[in-house]
Amino acid sequence: LDVVNKRHNFWGSSIKNSHPDVISSGKKKIRVPCVDIADIVLKYKKEDFVFMKIDIEGAEYELLAHFIYKNVLHLIDYIAIEYHPNSMNIYSAEDFFNFIFKNSGVKTIKWS
Repeated sequence: LDVVNKRHNFWGSSIKNSHPDVISSGKKKIRVPCVDIADIVLKYKKEDFVFMKIDIEGAEYELLAHFIYKNVLHLIDYIAIEYHPNSMNIYSAEDFFNFIFKNSGVKTIKWS
C-alpha cells in the first residue's frame, strides 16, 4: 500500500513488493477482497465481444501467465494494455505481449 505518494493520489500501491512507492511506504500490507478475472472471462462465449483494459503497474506478466494457465486468451477480442519494463531481458515488453496475443488471436491497443 502506497502511503507516501500523496502528490499522485497514492498511485504506487501495488502487489509488487519491488515497486518504489511500496518500498518507501515500508511495504505496508492490507487485505482486500479479490476476484479471479480469468474466471469472469471464462463465463463468456467465443461469440461474445470481450474488450479488456490492463493497467496494473507491472503485474501484467503474472496476469498473462495466469490467463495462459486458465486458457482464456481465445475468449478475448481486444486488450488495451500499458506495458512496463520486464525482468526477462529477452524482448521488449511490447514485443513479448504482442507475440503472445497475436498467437492467441487477440488484437491489441497500446495503452499509454
